[in-house]
Amino acid sequence: MVEKLMRSVLVAAFILAGSSFGVAQDQPAPTSDSGTVPYFEVARIKPNASPNGGPSGLSHGRFTAIDVTIRGLLRFEAFYIPDARIVGGPKWMESARFDIEATMSRDNASRFDALPPTQKIEMKKAMVQKLLAERFQFKSHWEERELPVYALVLAKGGLKLQPAADVDHGSGWSLSSDKLQCKNITLSQLADLLTQSASRELGRVVVDRTGVSGAYDLNVTWAADTAASSSDAPSLFTAIQEQAGLKLESTKAPVKVLVVDRLVMPSEN
Repeated sequence: MVEKLMRSVLVAAFILAGSSFGVAQDQPAPTSDSGTVPYFEVARIKPNASPNGGPSGLSHGRFTAIDVTIRGLLRFEAFYIPDARIVGGPKWMESARFDIEATMSRDNASRFDALPPTQKIEMKKAMVQKLLAERFQFKSHWEERELPVYALVLAKGGLKLQPAADVDHGSGWSLSSDKLQCKNITLSQLADLLTQSASRELGRVVVDRTGVSGAYDLNVTWAADTAASSSDAPSLFTAIQEQAGLKLESTKAPVKVLVVDRLVMPSEN
């Protein structure tokens, strides 16, 4: 599915943005030089015809999302927030699948390509939000709710991570279905990364309550959800505790969530 492909893209976007997933998600959309929210000039939306999915993203003025749900679009393209922070909406929001192709004007595409990476991310979010509003009558609001979360805390025996070996070349990480490798990240960044990119395994927001500062390198391996039941690999919870000296404790905390107020099935074009 396209959401699986988006998952790795979103990790890269997080690195480029260099900020917390829990911050500034409800800020006004960025505007163009003329002061208007950017938009796609032409957009084609059809029921999905390619169940194998495909890549998603905005490049050279063209946005493509194949075999995507609206929940996936909200999560990976429009807001960059984990599934646990999206509430409300009709049931078909997570079952109906669409193929979407949208294009910018040539001039706007050239301006977009010239933007720094972080501005590209914010601009794309604004454009996809506007597309959803125009074609799906999407309306939403933000509110704070008390939700089940996982608190990232120190495990008994203390932290097992090594201080970052290279602090001069930025942060980076890669994530597969059973392995997380990180270079030069803080534990707050690790909590955000687990929130967004391991949401399928965890299903909750992760908040950093370690009280530990500094940057670290991390390698954690666990049993993939496709692994045989006889696998000796640990669960993600056990792996983090045994290999990193960290623990995920179940608790509750106030979380800012996106509440979907209105969403209408679009007409095909």
